[in-house]
Amino acid sequence: QESAVPVSTVSPGSGHYMTTFFDVDPFSPSGRFLAVTQVPFIERIPIPGDKARVCVIDLVEGGCEVVHETLGWGAQLGANVQWGSSDDILYCNDVVEGRATGVRIERAQRKVVPLDGPVYGLSPDRRYSYAPDIEYVNAIIPGYGVADPLTGKKRQTTPLSSTEGIWRTDLVTGERKLLVSLRDIVECLPDQSELAGSTYYVFNVKVNPTNTKLFAVLFCTGVRLRGGTPVQLVTMNLDGSNIKLAMPDALWRVGGHHPNWTPDGEHILMNLRPKGKPMAFVRFKADGTCLETVAPGHKGSGHPSLDPSGRFLVTDSYVSEGFRK
Repeated sequence: QESAVPVSTVSPGSGHYMTTFFDVDPFSPSGRFLAVTQVPFIERIPIPGDKARVCVIDLVEGGCEVVHETLGWGAQLGANVQWGSSDDILYCNDVVEGRATGVRIERAQRKVVPLDGPVYGLSPDRRYSYAPDIEYVNAIIPGYGVADPLTGKKRQTTPLSSTEGIWRTDLVTGERKLLVSLRDIVECLPDQSELAGSTYYVFNVKVNPTNTKLFAVLFCTGVRLRGGTPVQLVTMNLDGSNIKLAMPDALWRVGGHHPNWTPDGEHILMNLRPKGKPMAFVRFKADGTCLETVAPGHKGSGHPSLDPSGRFLVTDSYVSEGFRK
């Protein structure tokens, strides 16, 4: 079937290739190269010891260069491969001396430098990575961190940890620090009595395009008299101050998913199901105020993003949700 726009295959004819999350740009700063994870199989999830390849595809001359082999990948995001500030630098996750962490790949020198912390939400200037501990992520949704061991899976041991939360890794020095703990975050939020006694985890972390704020998705497990894993969205300044509850459990639990910063860096876009209504695209400020429907009349679904002008919204669709013009 012919497409309305030109489409061409850029990945090699053999093997399985994937980019990372929908809100991560896989194209190099010059636009010439595409960064991908080549996974060894797609019929099962990885286990410790399974290796994937970090590859760079030349969109001008063709060809696919393997720049690193990694043990630190999952079925959802691959190795979370992301570009640095030039076409020579990439970052991804790996397992180094038994610990899941990030690495910096310097293509020209064929050099791989371990970092002290993981690669997840990179700042636009590519100076810092903001992340959960990627060995805990599988407690919520497998595939976003690294492969779980068959036994002894890493899980939070306290409901509200003072030693886990959002980590900031300096991509120049490689050093990491705990930016803000889970306890610090939750103590700044409005009433959490309905989730009292549950175990909190940090999941997705994303820095806004203007490099002023980040958001973090929080999940809870073991909530008394409730199934599932309740979800909340919090925002804060990049120094961990000014913590706000942007999307509470009370609204999210009706139905919602996949928040993303808008180009202005002040609003968040996501799918949300207003009570008694179909899923819609909504937008709200980083402090949770001014919630409004975007593109009224269109059913929300998939992984929505706004283009830089803020005029056009692009998304895909889950089969279970459907989509209409």
